[in-house]
Amino acid sequence: MRYTEDETGLMNNFAVEPKMYEAEPPTGTEKRNYIILGSVAATLVVGLFAVAAAVSSLPLAISRKVAEEQIAEVRRSPKRT
Repeated sequence: MRYTEDETGLMNNFAVEPKMYEAEPPTGTEKRNYIILGSVAATLVVGLFAVAAAVSSLPLAISRKVAEEQIAEVRRSPKRT
């Protein structure tokens, strides 16, 4: 391990650096797999947004129906004085 030591005796350790190498470009099969995985991921994200939109509008539709039923019930009931 590499280190330095100053005149007061304090040590400073340095990490061992790994050897550098050049990355190899992806093969045709790897490129195809990246395209397939990207399209699957995009489909999942779009599906999640669609489900979120459908679920978020559901309570609004239910509450609107309940409110309409309550208004109709109030209109049918006799007036109180």
